[in-house]
Amino acid sequence: MNNKEYLEQISTQTRQAKKTATKSFFGLDISPKLLAFIIGGVVAAILIIIIGSIAGSGSNNSERDLTDRIYQRANNLSTVISDFNKRIKSSELRSMSTSLNAVLTETTYSLTTILENDFGSDNADKPAKEEIATEEEKRMEILSNDLETGRLKGQLDRVYASDFAYEIAMLLSLESEASAKTDKDSLRSALKTSSDNLEKLYEQFNSFEAK
Repeated sequence: MNNKEYLEQISTQTRQAKKTATKSFFGLDISPKLLAFIIGGVVAAILIIIIGSIAGSGSNNSERDLTDRIYQRANNLSTVISDFNKRIKSSELRSMSTSLNAVLTETTYSLTTILENDFGSDNADKPAKEEIATEEEKRMEILSNDLETGRLKGQLDRVYASDFAYEIAMLLSLESEASAKTDKDSLRSALKTSSDNLEKLYEQFNSFEAK
């Protein structure tokens, strides 16, 4: 089972838990909606910790490599959002997607300054290692193909929400790893701002149910 299948399994279990929740929670009377929120928050926190452990285990990524990869990932995800957002049927999901795009745009803007001022980069769009750009481009090609397949099957909203919940979780993992490795206050501050916003959006995308 790969990482994406594992994440989707946990996501499915979370949704099932929401549907079957009762009003009893450790002997207290709690509304099903509040109980679902509590369960979703706990699972989201556990999921992010698990992803961070998986991505960080045995990782040899340097601080610069991680910063380059986060920049490439955020910039490419923003492009995919621009390509597909207008095709989403749900106004709620479109709004979530627009918010995500704003966070990604802010992140790439902040990292551009950091890459130039703190890492001496002449062009943030060109990472120190060319293979990072190549790998990230291939990743986005796979994502775009998956979304297009979902659109052709009339299931774009469901696939979009699921895929971007996964992508947000993986981006959070990269940001967590980079934050742990850096001694640069500017980078740590930018990553914290991004992560705080992404965590909220992850919960929204992960709990979204297409009608």
